[in-house]
Amino acid sequence: MLWLSTNILIGVLSSVFIVVIYLVLARRTQLWSKAIVFGALSAALIVLIYVTPSPEPGFAGAAFGYNFSFFFPVVLSSFVFWAAALGFYIAFLRNPAAKSLLKIVLPTVLLLPFALQAAWIIRISLLLR
Repeated sequence: MLWLSTNILIGVLSSVFIVVIYLVLARRTQLWSKAIVFGALSAALIVLIYVTPSPEPGFAGAAFGYNFSFFFPVVLSSFVFWAAALGFYIAFLRNPAAKSLLKIVLPTVLLLPFALQAAWIIRISLLLR
């Protein structure tokens, strides 16, 4: 039950962090900049998963603890930042102003790590059936 409250706390803190970042950036930046900030946070969290060592492969309790105390909260936080970045990116693309190729491609590149991680999680969960 502790892992559930930890995941909920991480999700709430991520949402609060998004609101704080949005309020700080609200009047000072454009939609593109907001998409870049949230996309970079999402990508950084996915990279954190890969640079943090996982527990010993033979010990099931360590893997369970790692998944529920680190992996799932990080993926949840990354999803929250990814969703915010995607929303700002879509709003930016709908804006009729002229857009450079860099401003179209860079947010897409920053949105890829979470999409690939989610695809990997779905693939693994389908193989375990």
